[in-house]
Amino acid sequence: MAPDSLAAIVLVCVLAPVLEEMLFRGLILRGFLARYPRWPAIVLSALLFGAAHLNIYQFIVGIVIGVPLGWLYERTRSLLPCIALHAAYNVAVTWLEVQARGSGGQPLGESPLVGWSIALVLGTAGALWLARVLQPSRA
Repeated sequence: MAPDSLAAIVLVCVLAPVLEEMLFRGLILRGFLARYPRWPAIVLSALLFGAAHLNIYQFIVGIVIGVPLGWLYERTRSLLPCIALHAAYNVAVTWLEVQARGSGGQPLGESPLVGWSIALVLGTAGALWLARVLQPSRA
């Protein structure tokens, strides 16, 4: 599927974040949190999240984004912020891929360092913003 087709965009930017967050944070992490301490549960669920993507680049990125997503779920006990962050990351990666193909540049899959670096920076910025927003108000 071409990354700029409507079906690919809906699948990657909407369905995947919803379904993956329901599975990895809603079921797996919740089960791990009931059995293990907080950080081992979060890291283990992030490892599984990365492994489920079945390639080394997405494995590494899956761990890097899976830990903040796990922390976010543990902190809020809600899938909504996790879905939003996951979807934002996927939208950023999809947009970068479409831009690279449209400009005649290499697809991200062929130049992973630049594309994934940009996506990680954007994901990290979003995670830091969420962490700031989720801090308890000081009244």
